[in-house]
Amino acid sequence: MTVLDVSEETSDIAAVDQVEQADRAYWEKLSAPTSLAMVDKIVAALRTGTVDPRLTYNRHHIAMGTTGYNFAWFRPRKTPGHCHIEFRATTETRDSIVSSLQAGGIDASPRRTDKITFSITSKELDEHFGAIKDVLSRAEETSRL
Repeated sequence: MTVLDVSEETSDIAAVDQVEQADRAYWEKLSAPTSLAMVDKIVAALRTGTVDPRLTYNRHHIAMGTTGYNFAWFRPRKTPGHCHIEFRATTETRDSIVSSLQAGGIDASPRRTDKITFSITSKELDEHFGAIKDVLSRAEETSRL
């Protein structure tokens, strides 16, 4: 019986790592520019002297956080001017926030016990920008507690 001690380098692991990684360029290819611009607009609006949102580009979503844990997730779409948004809310406030967004014309839905989700167009973002900025600002504040 012969045993061979052969060491081979495989590039399969490196190839998997490259496929799994995502960055801004990945999302620029995956989504329409106007859809990604919606995320940029929200980030710019949340940026203040004390809050500096950071984005983490993942394969399935773009996560937003600050000094706390991630509090919002974006999925810009290929359809121009469309984006899916999910954000964290407390269990106590989730239902009232959903009701408030729905009353304002945003088709928001509860997800799990602590999240809210909705899809929006760039036109709807412009129309409801104040309400969206408000709920995401509250989600950011909660993420630091």
